[in-house]
Amino acid sequence: MRRRQFVSALSVAGATGVTGCIGNGEGNETDGNRTDGNTTDGDGADGATVTGTSFSTSPVRGGDIGESASYSFEDGSLNVTGVIVGSDACKVAELGSAVYDEERGAIVVSVTTVNADDANRRMCAQVLTPIRYEATVGFDGGQPEVVVTHDGEEVGATEGVGGDRSETNTTVTDSEFEVTASGCGEEVDEAEYTATQGMSEGDESIGIVEGTLSGPDSCTTAELGYTSYDAEDDTLVADVRTARTDDDACADCITEVGYRIEATFENGVAGSASVSHDGVVVDGIGDGIETAGFTVEGRENASGDEGAASTEFNEDEGRIVVSGTVVGNNGCATARLAEATVKNGTLNVDVGTVSDGSEVCTQALVAVRYEATFSFDGEIPDEVSVSHDGTGVMSGAYASESTSASNVSE
Repeated sequence: MRRRQFVSALSVAGATGVTGCIGNGEGNETDGNRTDGNTTDGDGADGATVTGTSFSTSPVRGGDIGESASYSFEDGSLNVTGVIVGSDACKVAELGSAVYDEERGAIVVSVTTVNADDANRRMCAQVLTPIRYEATVGFDGGQPEVVVTHDGEEVGATEGVGGDRSETNTTVTDSEFEVTASGCGEEVDEAEYTATQGMSEGDESIGIVEGTLSGPDSCTTAELGYTSYDAEDDTLVADVRTARTDDDACADCITEVGYRIEATFENGVAGSASVSHDGVVVDGIGDGIETAGFTVEGRENASGDEGAASTEFNEDEGRIVVSGTVVGNNGCATARLAEATVKNGTLNVDVGTVSDGSEVCTQALVAVRYEATFSFDGEIPDEVSVSHDGTGVMSGAYASESTSASNVSE
């Protein structure tokens, strides 16, 4: 089965945290990739002089998504906290400026939403994206008035620490799966994701995956393996598996099976989806690889030292088999083939751990044994490098028994 099709992810993660420290009036200092904000100092003759800023953000999980701002003063600093709402899931927030306005006798703090650095490489869900922020403005002089703007519009900022700042975990509360179509066609593996966030308390937030996988004959159908939520990446993780129908006769044609997953969320909604078919991430397989198969061979308790991999080269069959064990951090961990690419004659394989979506998980390390099989358009690669969750565990060359640790993550 060719796995060159792509996930057209119509949604991706919203905001990511950006932190900084009080500077010397040289601009909006952050630890993130964006440093194009600016801080403009007033002359402070009859008021305040801005001496430095810091700014950080985090996504909002549940609750009211309306915009808000509040402020407080402490030890010569102005602290502003608030929520700004982006127009889509690719928006992030940054500090546009913090400047003393003599006419108003106020420090004006301007917060803006902009596209994330990689927004041009992905499609963005048209879902309102609330982003919580904290801005600290150092100043000299008397205590000023405070004005806060969001994307150029003034917000009614209140004095004091406002709003419920507790983080509520986003969870998947239910998943529904249905096969929507089946018929002769081509070898296709693709999926699209859309998200709708509830606009008020009591409204459901829904993430929908619509995809297509293929099998060798008309008795191919699909079933849901698991769904879970990855809080770190703000991602709905889903695995769809091929299955067999009960039909007595099977037409000899490649069969496309369309499916739909509807995941219901509590306290927010995933900004993106990562979908695998039979354990192989859609769009995770690069050119030059004809087919990729992945199976979990077993799971058992682990000590933490089991992470390893080995490689079998079969030139006659044009095939490479990677076998290994990846360690998950709890009893709900399973594995999938996150990525496989061929570069400069080397097959680079990354096997990732994900949650299988179970509600009750033992808090013990688990060793997940797996096998990944690859066939190729032409000659098989001369070398293989394997990583687990982005950290290299082995590399090996054809006709060589040597292996060594190597970090193949990028």
